Amino acid sequence: MNKQHLFKALIGTIGFTAAMTQPLSATTATEELLWNPGFENWQNSILGSTPEDWETALGESSQETTLVLSGEYALRLTSQSSQLGGKLQQEVRPALPETFIPGDQYELTIQYYTVTSNGGNDICLNSYWSQGGTPMEHDKELLDNGTFFSSPQAWGKQTIQTTVPEGATSFYLSLKVSEGSTVVFDDFSFKKVASTEPTLQVQPSSIPELKTQINTPVQSGDILVRTENLPGPVNIEITGADRDMFSVSANQIAEGETETILQITYQPTKAGSHSAVLTFDCPAAPEVFTSIQLNGKATDPANPPVITVNTPSPVTFHAPAGGTDTQTISVSSRNISEYLWAKVTDTNVGVFHLSTTLLPENQENVELEVTFAPKESGTFHQRIEFYSENAQSVFIDLTGIATEAGGEEETEGDRLPLDPSNPVSLLDEHFDEASHNLPLSIKGWKNIAVEGKRAWWGYDFTGDNEKTAKVTAYDSQAIGTYPTEMWLVTPPLDFLNAQSKIFTFRVMGDLLLEGQDASLEVYYMDMADGTLFRSPVEGIAIPSIPDENGEWREFHINLEGQNIADVFFMAFCFTATGGRENSAVYYIDDVSFGRTDLPTLTPSITVLAEEVMLGETYTSPDITITARNLTEPIALTLGGANPSAFELSTEGLPATGGSFNVTFSSEQEGVHEAYVKIASRGAADVYIPLVFNNQKGSAIEIIAAEGDKRVAVYDYSGKLVQEWIETCNETWHLPHLPKGIYILQETNAKGSTARKIFITQE
Repeated sequence: MNKQHLFKALIGTIGFTAAMTQPLSATTATEELLWNPGFENWQNSILGSTPEDWETALGESSQETTLVLSGEYALRLTSQSSQLGGKLQQEVRPALPETFIPGDQYELTIQYYTVTSNGGNDICLNSYWSQGGTPMEHDKELLDNGTFFSSPQAWGKQTIQTTVPEGATSFYLSLKVSEGSTVVFDDFSFKKVASTEPTLQVQPSSIPELKTQINTPVQSGDILVRTENLPGPVNIEITGADRDMFSVSANQIAEGETETILQITYQPTKAGSHSAVLTFDCPAAPEVFTSIQLNGKATDPANPPVITVNTPSPVTFHAPAGGTDTQTISVSSRNISEYLWAKVTDTNVGVFHLSTTLLPENQENVELEVTFAPKESGTFHQRIEFYSENAQSVFIDLTGIATEAGGEEETEGDRLPLDPSNPVSLLDEHFDEASHNLPLSIKGWKNIAVEGKRAWWGYDFTGDNEKTAKVTAYDSQAIGTYPTEMWLVTPPLDFLNAQSKIFTFRVMGDLLLEGQDASLEVYYMDMADGTLFRSPVEGIAIPSIPDENGEWREFHINLEGQNIADVFFMAFCFTATGGRENSAVYYIDDVSFGRTDLPTLTPSITVLAEEVMLGETYTSPDITITARNLTEPIALTLGGANPSAFELSTEGLPATGGSFNVTFSSEQEGVHEAYVKIASRGAADVYIPLVFNNQKGSAIEIIAAEGDKRVAVYDYSGKLVQEWIETCNETWHLPHLPKGIYILQETNAKGSTARKIFITQE
C-alpha cells in the first residue's frame, strides 16, 4: 500500500474541540516527536513538490516562502475537493525501542494562517490514537468531534492535550481543509508533557514465561524502568513461593537515575512450574509501587515427560448413520511441565469428537470421552494424538463402523434354543478371547438378548491384563426407557461325568445405586423333553448397593445332592430398565465346573459371638485359616453394620494360610455386628460373622426373667434378623425365615453359644 493510498484509508475519523485553545497546565514538554514539524524539508516527485514525512491529498500543496513563522518555508494547502476537502496527515511513533506508556500526557500544537476562508469553517482536526493501525475511541471528543476553526489573515494556534490509552502503538495527526479554503501551516508540535509528579514506569508490563532445564539458567529480555521526580531510591525485590528460583540484575535504583535496564535470571532447582513476583517500591514515595508476575517452567533431563495411553489400540465404534457411539479412553502422564493436549488427526474430520482437548497433567487414568458420529454408512479410521511440550507424542487408532440408517436395529448376540448336545464335564472360562466393549462371543456359550437389542459385552480392564464379561442397561443415546433382559449361558455341562460338582464364578458390581431396578441372578437351566426349564439359584448375595461397588466376590456352589439333570446349563441373567438413568454395571469372570483343584479356604471357626463388659477391650483367640491350592495371598477385610468397633491383627495372610485374631472395643452399649471377609482369587469367599453384646454389669440384663434365655438370629453378614426371649427348655421355635444360612445365638445366665443353621425351604 503506497502512502497516498494509506492516507486515504485512514483519514476522516477524528475531530477537534475548539474550546481547547490553550494549554491545560503550566507543565513543560519534552522532545519533539513529529518529523519535519516546521515543513522545512521538501521533496520533488511526479505529484510535485511535497513536504517530507507528511501525507497530502485532495488538495494542492506548495512551498510557502512569504507567510512563514520561523525558518525558510511553510506549507500552503488549497482544497480542491467538493466533499472531503484537502488532507494533511502524519503517523507519530515514539523512537525505538520505546513505546507509548498508558496514562502519559502529550501536547499537540497546530499553527495556521487562513489566506482564503470558507465562512470561517476552514480547518477540522480528525486525529486519533491507533492500536496496530486500528483507530481507537480514546479522547474522541477532543480529537475528532467535527468542529471547524479558522484565523483569517492572521496566525492562529490550537493546542490540545491528550493521554495515551492502553494498547496504543501510534498517534495519527490528521486534519482537513474545507473546499475553497487556502491555509498556510507552520511550526507543528507533538511532545510528551513533563510532569512534576513522582512516577515509576516499567516496560514491558509483563514478562513471557521462562523455560529451561533444571540447574540451567535462562535470562529474560531487557526490562526498562523509568523514574521521574522520585524523592528517594527504588528498592527491587523478588517475592513469592518460588523466589529462590529467580534473581534480578539489580536490587536498587538510585535517586535521580531516570532510566535503568534490568534482566531476570531463572535458574530452577527442580522440575515443574514456578512463580514469583518482581516488586518495585520507593519508601520515600509510598504511593509509587508496581510489580510484575514472574513465571517459569523447568524440565528434568533425567526424568523426561512421559504420556501413556492405557486403552488398547485400536478402539472400535459401532453406530448407524446419523447415530452416535461414545467410548472412554484412559491416559496417564508424569513429569509434564506444560499442558497435556489431545487432538484428532485431520482424516475424516467431523466423524470423531473429543469431550475436551485439554486434559489434567501428571495424573493416572484420566478419562477422555470419544464420540463416533457418522453421517453416512462406511468404515472410518482416525487417530488421536496426545502431546505436551518436550514430551514424545503418543497415538491411539480409532475405527468407526457405520451401518445404514433406518430399519430395525439388529439384535446383538445369539438366539434360543439352547443346544444340550456335546456337554462338557470340565469348564474353566476366563474370557481371554473377549473384545473390549463389543458383543461377547465365546465358543460354546450363548449370549442372548431376551428382551431389548443389547446382549453381554466383553471388557478389558486396562493395565491389569484382565478380560471379563460385562453387562449394563445404560444407553447414552436412548430416548425414554425400555425393558431389557440379557442371558449369558454356559456350554452344556455333563453332571454325570464331572469329577467335581462345584460351580464357581467371580462377580463385581460398579455404579450400583440404592434401590436400583437392575438385578443379576444365577439360574439353573435344562432342556428336559425339549422344553427349557429354568430356576434361580438361592442364597447367592450378588452385589446390589453402592457400598459394594468395585468389590470382587467369589462364589462356589456345590450341586452335589441337588435335583440336577444329566445335562444342564448355568446362566447369568441380567434384568433392568434400559436408558440413560440406569448406570449399574456387572462383570463376570473365572467361571468353572468340574474342577478338582479348586482353591479352598477353611476357617477354624464359623462365627465369633461374645458377651463383653462395657468399657473393656476383648481380643479373640487365634483364628486359623487352612488354605489349599491357592495361587494368590489371602485378603482379610471387615464389613457389616459396625466394623469400626473391631480391628484385625493383620490385613493379609500368605497363600499357604495362617492365623489372625480380632480385637473388640466400644463405648456404646448393645449388640455390635460385623463380619470378617476372607478372600483369595479362585477360592470361594468365606465370611465369619462377628456378634458382640456390649453390656453393663451382668451380661444378661436384657433377659426378661431368671431362667429365660435370649435367642438372636443373624444373617451370614452379621446383620440381626430376629430376636426374642424364650423360657429355658430343650427346644425353641424358629420364626419364618427365607432360605439361606444363618447364625443362631443363645444367651442365658451361664454365657453365650452360637451355631450355624440352614433354612432349606420357605
